[in-house]
Amino acid sequence: MAGSKSVFLLLTGVSLLTAPMVAAAQPPATVVELVRKVDRAANAKQLSGLSENFAPGYAVDGMSLGEWQKSVGAFWQRYSNLRYSTTIKSWKPEGNGGLLETLTQIDGSGVQNGKPVKLTAQIQSRQRIVNGKIAQQEIISEKIVATSGTKPPTVDLRVPDKVRTNADYSIEAIVQEPLGDDVILGMVTERAVSGSAYNKSDALNLELLSAGGIFKDTKAPGKSGDYWLSVTFVRPDGITSVTRRIHVLRRS
Repeated sequence: MAGSKSVFLLLTGVSLLTAPMVAAAQPPATVVELVRKVDRAANAKQLSGLSENFAPGYAVDGMSLGEWQKSVGAFWQRYSNLRYSTTIKSWKPEGNGGLLETLTQIDGSGVQNGKPVKLTAQIQSRQRIVNGKIAQQEIISEKIVATSGTKPPTVDLRVPDKVRTNADYSIEAIVQEPLGDDVILGMVTERAVSGSAYNKSDALNLELLSAGGIFKDTKAPGKSGDYWLSVTFVRPDGITSVTRRIHVLRRS
């Protein structure tokens, strides 16, 4: 299940910056239809139809529109069966557009390393709409769960959404089912969010766990930005990887 973090950006790119949303205004019909068009194109895997909803200067996580298009296409090849469903959470008019906050649910399946994989994602994001196009996007939160095998463990990953640079914080990743006599292996990985990291996989440097989970005190990176924090658990009849995005904020 290495590489579940690489799925994030690809998912976030098709999910419909970080100032708080304060307006309760209803989005215009054109914005509602924009969200529907993005979902329809993503569900049909129509990359050209999807891309026409984004402004030429669109960028996300260090990727240009062209780089994002290539990444989404590669992701769709790996996950042949995907379903996108986006809900509008809030809308704030601004100039010739506005700020749109959405929550996207993505469910699907594919093949990784020759084995069937199930994928579930929840992505909350804000995008700036300009002249009917998505011009900018920022991910507020995201969670990806990738599983394989007949009995993948159910994992509850608890990490903060935001931390300060070099701050201490805790990672708790708990396997919720009783393990019985099963041996379980696990690992934690961290990677800075960037365009070059999207399609890369982590090596499986697994360790034998003495308890049903990973409990670790760690330190946030010294450089501000967004990071993917992933945990992977392997038991004889299943594998689960859970990835969360953490915003590392510069100390004031």
